[in-house]
Amino acid sequence: MKADPSKPLVELREIKKAFGGVQAVDGVSVNLYPGEVVALLGHNGAGKSTLMKMLAGAYPIDSGDTIIAGEKAHIRTPADARRKASRRSTRRWRWPTTSIPWPTCFSAARR
Repeated sequence: MKADPSKPLVELREIKKAFGGVQAVDGVSVNLYPGEVVALLGHNGAGKSTLMKMLAGAYPIDSGDTIIAGEKAHIRTPADARRKASRRSTRRWRWPTTSIPWPTCFSAARR
């Protein structure tokens, strides 16, 4: 299944995550398109790893929407993330157990 390059493969809308009183991710919105190479940059403590862990299902998302291939996705566990990624793939592949960023994983899933 080939993704439409004019439509986002992954959409994040107003994603938020707090640990106690510390807002780790505060209203992140981004669209990731098929074939796109994206870098996530920021200072230490900016929330980069937290955002990737939420997309991989390691941390729950406090609020916001995750849309994958046009469908709202509820990613609560790593198993949820694997199911969402594997639905977009026509071939079998192994979900990484390391901290490989989500867009890299989705790039593999959509081919």
